[in-house]
Amino acid sequence: VAAISKSTMADVILHWEMDGKKVRLNYNGLNGLPESDDSVLKRLGLGKYIYYVSRIEHPGKNHMGLIKAYESLPREMKDEYKLDFTGPDWNGAEAVREYAANSKESKNIVFTGYVTGGELAALYRNASAFVFPSFSEGFGFGLIEAMSAGVPCACSNDSALDEIGADAALKF
Repeated sequence: VAAISKSTMADVILHWEMDGKKVRLNYNGLNGLPESDDSVLKRLGLGKYIYYVSRIEHPGKNHMGLIKAYESLPREMKDEYKLDFTGPDWNGAEAVREYAANSKESKNIVFTGYVTGGELAALYRNASAFVFPSFSEGFGFGLIEAMSAGVPCACSNDSALDEIGADAALKF
């Protein structure tokens, strides 16, 4: 069995009750981001923003935790930076969207939904910071995509994110 991270490898051994000698570590890779389609920035009205790419899933992806952290920022930072989420709705998305809609910062919280590859590349490359607060990840493609775009990254120190972010991302 091939595992995409040490975290996933440990889960396979534990939950599938596999002999560790039968599990091999084979990290995912990234070929790079496509050419940027910067028109998305104008379409979404984005200047400076904090970025998170993940399906909108509650509670696992921890969007609400990131919104609450954003709400606690100093006023001048919230006035300067929006919070942008890219990803399709998934289980529990309505709770995240309702919380965001009722937030005092709702005007600064953007849900882009699905974007093309070129738009995604532009959103990564133009982000001021990428934050990945997920409670559990088998690998965390968004983190390596953001790192490949040269964006400062912060991630939860849980599951594979701690491993993949290593010393290249701030951990929380």
